[in-house]
Amino acid sequence: MPRVSPLRKITAPLIPLMVFTLLLLVGGAVLTYYFGGERSAKNLAKNASEAFKQRLGITPSISINGLTVIEQTQPILELATVEETLFREYRWSHTFLGSTKTIVLRGEFVIKAGFDLRQNFNLDIDEEKSSTHDPELRITATLPKAKILSVEMRQYAVEVDENGFWNRITAEDRTNAVHALQSEARAAAEQSGIAEKAKDMLRAQVQKVATDNGIRALRFVGE
Repeated sequence: MPRVSPLRKITAPLIPLMVFTLLLLVGGAVLTYYFGGERSAKNLAKNASEAFKQRLGITPSISINGLTVIEQTQPILELATVEETLFREYRWSHTFLGSTKTIVLRGEFVIKAGFDLRQNFNLDIDEEKSSTHDPELRITATLPKAKILSVEMRQYAVEVDENGFWNRITAEDRTNAVHALQSEARAAAEQSGIAEKAKDMLRAQVQKVATDNGIRALRFVGE
């Protein structure tokens, strides 16, 4: 009959306990690996929702792996993120039988650019498992298209209102001149790049929320 060493007699009963402990540790690591990311993603969704509510007064739709966990809500239909002042001058003249009438107007306008919130504003959080126990969280941001929301004439001045000898300025002429001034201001606003500034500002807000929550990977789509 083989002889059993005293050390083996002592350690033999402990082996099942050691194996069981090891299995518990491995099982805990696996559960942390698979479910820890989900908790992180849900926390991120909640934090992002609160951040946008505080910064912009709105909450985007937030999803995890394509499944919506927070619905998009906002108290307004449009969000203005950039406001600028624009000055435009409009000159008009008309000649009839050698008699010329002239109108020159100068106007001050307030331009607001931003987003139509009836369009989709969504943040999708994707849990990409890496080789470590901490999954790398990624955000895909779908932004509404930036646009000019309003061009409001704050005031205007009549620089020139000059009648011809027999070619007189009419009330219709003055009304048409004001409308033409407003149209020129709208065209100038479209060329000013203010909508691009609004887009950049919203992108910066999304980037800030992601950075504050430790997100390194951020992708923008739509726009």
